[in-house]
Amino acid sequence: LDSAIGYDYVDKDLIQATVVVPIYNPDKSISSETFTETSSLSKEILVKIDTKSPKTVETGKLELILFSSELAGQGVFELVDNFQRDPNVSTNLSLAVVDGEVKEMLTTPFKNEDTGRYVTEIIEQNVNLGLLPKKDLHQFMFDYYSTGKDPYLPLLKLEKDQVEVSGIALFDKDKFVGQIGFSELFVFTVLAETSENGSYKVRNDTYVRNLGSKRKFLVSNNKTNPEITINVQLEGIIRQHSGEKIPHKKLYEKIEKQMEKDVKEQAEIMIKKFQALKVDPLGIGEQVRSRTRNWDEKKWEDMYPTIHVKVKVDVKITESGVVE
Repeated sequence: LDSAIGYDYVDKDLIQATVVVPIYNPDKSISSETFTETSSLSKEILVKIDTKSPKTVETGKLELILFSSELAGQGVFELVDNFQRDPNVSTNLSLAVVDGEVKEMLTTPFKNEDTGRYVTEIIEQNVNLGLLPKKDLHQFMFDYYSTGKDPYLPLLKLEKDQVEVSGIALFDKDKFVGQIGFSELFVFTVLAETSENGSYKVRNDTYVRNLGSKRKFLVSNNKTNPEITINVQLEGIIRQHSGEKIPHKKLYEKIEKQMEKDVKEQAEIMIKKFQALKVDPLGIGEQVRSRTRNWDEKKWEDMYPTIHVKVKVDVKITESGVVE
């Protein structure tokens, strides 16, 4: 029975793999056992670990693959491709990058819980809260092979014996090249996909929750000098507000305007960052390509860092929860 495998960089020819396996104890408690091996090929690593482990390492039971940020910076294609070709591996296997050493995260005991399951649950919880777009093995490879789009993965960090989502790891093809922080996750998620369940803090005193989002791309001059507008629609309810007592309708309007301004500003700064890194996690290139005959990928890559991308945000607040 397996739950997670993680990879650390040793040098340009060697990687270190750590496999964590749940142990179900007679007293009903759950603990983990970890096995570590160093090798040049991931397949070989699993064989080596099998010789140490009392139970065979089954790739079919794997829930999670972790890459250290250092290893991910060298490229992860070969490792991910190995799993993709293994018919036993589930395609909805979670992938993530660890800011730091993977071995340290996977050998940390977490209160009566198998480590692999614990880390997977942290990712799932953040996806359910609308903070992280869902990324599994299948989607990572789909983004990797897409023309005009780059993959991205959750970025995790071990902080005082707890695993935290610290942001998003941005990839240029299969190499980790940059990141966006935790505070930018909501804006990233609404730009990256349609989501159901975000929450956003407007100024210091107001939380807007149950934020459903939709996004739509408009492309003009796609042949010569493409101009892109991303329209984002957000709908939510006020969950918490303390501060001046204003009639509800006025308060809503004030918060809507503030949020539209904040999300637009954050989104446009973020997109400029993507352009400077020459990564396209939002698939802007894909949007232009699907509207352009005889699309020239090379020409697009040269153009991408300087094209004009505008974001329009429309916020509707429908009702309120707690107003203090």
